[in-house]
Parts: sequence; C-alpha cells; structure tokens
Amino acid sequence: MRSSRSHILRALPSIALLTIVAAFLVAALIGWLAGLTHQYFWDAVGFLLGTLVVSSSLAILACGITLLFARHPRWAIAITAIPLGAVHGYLWAINIYHAFEAMLANFTVPLMLAWMISGMSGLIVGVALIPARAGSSISTRRITIGVSLGILAVVGSCSLVSACLLFFVLDDGKGVTQHVVQHPVSRVTALVIRDDCGATCGCEIRVDLKTDERYLREVYRSWTACAAEATWQSPTELHIIDDDGHEQYIDMHSLGLAR
Repeated sequence: MRSSRSHILRALPSIALLTIVAAFLVAALIGWLAGLTHQYFWDAVGFLLGTLVVSSSLAILACGITLLFARHPRWAIAITAIPLGAVHGYLWAINIYHAFEAMLANFTVPLMLAWMISGMSGLIVGVALIPARAGSSISTRRITIGVSLGILAVVGSCSLVSACLLFFVLDDGKGVTQHVVQHPVSRVTALVIRDDCGATCGCEIRVDLKTDERYLREVYRSWTACAAEATWQSPTELHIIDDDGHEQYIDMHSLGLAR
C-alpha cells in the first residue's frame, strides 16, 4: 500500500502537466473554431493566458481527485471528473464575465463553453486515463523532477504576465458611475462614469452604453472634464455635454443599436 501511495505521489506532477496540456489544447481549439483569430491581438493573447491560468487551477483539482479517489475504478473517477470539470470552468467564466464585462463586450469567443468543455476533457485525461499506468511508466524520478520544474516555470511565468495584464486592465477600468440614463423606449442605458486616474491628472469622464447583449465602452471621453450630462434627444440620438463645455451627439445607428 505504501509503495502504491508513493507511486501516486510521484505521478502527480505528470498528471498535473497532462491535465494542463489537454485542457489548454481543447480550449484553444474551441477558441479557434469560434473565431479567435478574428479578435484583436491582445484579446486573443488574453484568452490564451487566461486559459492557461484556468488550466493550471484545473491541474490542482486533478491532483486532489487523484489523491482522494486513487482506490476507485477508473470509470467512477471519470464520472466524477466530468461534472467537476464543467463546474470548474463555469465558475471561472462567470466570475470573469462579472469582473470584466466592459472588456468582454465585443469578445465573440464563448469563454464558458470553452472552459467547461476543456475542464471536462482535462480532468478525464489527467485523472481517468493516465493514472492507470502512472506507477509503472511515467513516474520515474527524473521525469518527475523535470515535469515539476516545467510546471513551476510555465505556471509561474504565465501567472506573472497575467497579473501584470490584469493590473493594467483593472487600472484602466476603475471609475465611479455618476449618472445612469435609461433610454425612453428601448433597453439601452447610458452610464456617465468618472475615471480615477490617480495623481497623474485631475479628472476624466467617459460615457459607456449598455444593452442586454452588449457593453460599449467609451463612446465618449473627456480627459479634462469632471462631470457630464447625457440626455436622449430622440430614440436614436444621445446628447452629451461636459463641464468643460464640450458636447457631442451620438447616433445610435452608427453603433448598431437603433432598429
């Protein structure tokens, strides 16, 4: 029993790596089929980096399942892995959608679908298929050490890059909503937001538009104003004036929001 336990522990780095690779490749394939190559470059990079982080957390789950269910049949582990992988991807996607609604407004790749399917696939490969031979073929000392160092290097560097990108995204997205102006007829909402630009400037104002399906960030921007008013002049025209005296009329037809 102790020998079997030792084999499982030595196999964990390999299981983690295989889970990451399987989940990442499946998500990347779904993203490619959904048109990832047609997104802006940084949107595609953000999706791949985010997928790598999600796949890395899935690897931790795979190791936990392996330790908890090591004595169970493979078919039972696979049945357990499928819903856990789906829930893992769902929780990541729903939290990302809530945290970065504005940034994901025009992102067409379905994060939830990609991460749920990749979560199921990664766990099945990692905890249901591979561990059956882990004790004999892939759990050597040299491979274990090499894979462990590889996981630390990949996850560590990508987490650092993701944290840096996340810092800039969050820093760009900070702001206080001053006014919410509902469209008189359709389900379009104008948000007048004062951005926090720290010690580098005094005030910044932007206007975002939100519908049930889309979030259009920064349809109007002033780098010097501290307040602004938005009013609907007609069902298809939004009038914006700030406290610097600048004004702009925005036609909903140009944004694809008018019927």
